[in-house]
Amino acid sequence: MHIDFIEIQNFRKLKACRIEIAQEETIFVGANNSGKTSAMDALILFLKKSRRKDLATTDFTLSN
Repeated sequence: MHIDFIEIQNFRKLKACRIEIAQEETIFVGANNSGKTSAMDALILFLKKSRRKDLATTDFTLSN
């Protein structure tokens, strides 16, 4: 199975983002505090079998 892209909405500081996934490898590049770690954490939470315990209220900001 290949994931072509992921879309993340209202997770930490990411209001809406779409990440295209390449066939071989995908590299996240960006400035500090731009959401690279948040995007990876969202992907990890999604791929885990049990994610209820890992999702916290701090993953959602008041502005979202």
